[in-house]
Amino acid sequence: MERSSPRLANDQDMVQIWRSPLINTIKVNWDASTHSQLNRTEFGAIYRDTVGDVLAGGSLVRESLLAPALAEAMIALFAVNLALDLGFKNVVFEGDAASIVTAINGGELNLHVWSLVVMEIKRLVQYFTSWKFIFAKRSANMAAHKMARYSFHTQGLKVWIEDTPLSVPNVVQMDKISCNQELREEI
Repeated sequence: MERSSPRLANDQDMVQIWRSPLINTIKVNWDASTHSQLNRTEFGAIYRDTVGDVLAGGSLVRESLLAPALAEAMIALFAVNLALDLGFKNVVFEGDAASIVTAINGGELNLHVWSLVVMEIKRLVQYFTSWKFIFAKRSANMAAHKMARYSFHTQGLKVWIEDTPLSVPNVVQMDKISCNQELREEI
């Protein structure tokens, strides 16, 4: 069964490929994965600079099954907390959960199970000099997806500084190639 996400109002807001952030800005891609047969939820985030080089990454596994939207909200919160811990000031957060991105950017919270998590994210982002949450299609979020899937093989929290698990560098390299190709086409 394929999981669908709500559409955003403007198709131009949807990222097709990974794009590098502006100079002096860090881009954080985040993703969550749930496995009902294993009764677990996996989380991943990857932090990259303007040229697409990995600055940090994190994965976490929770030995319980969370609702997909709650899992996405929790990894967004983890991504914000780790960015603050690492001292990043200008950050773009990119994830493939449209409802969470919309809620963080000022959409109505209603009484969702993840509303308190989003409220905490909104409180914490005030500590950044600049921040932005962007919805990305899965194709632009594959490195974070691989980070989340890596946690399948681990227990607890893992954080990498200027490194990633072995399954991730190929995706990062492909993102950098796609991004550079797109820049050349624009010139």
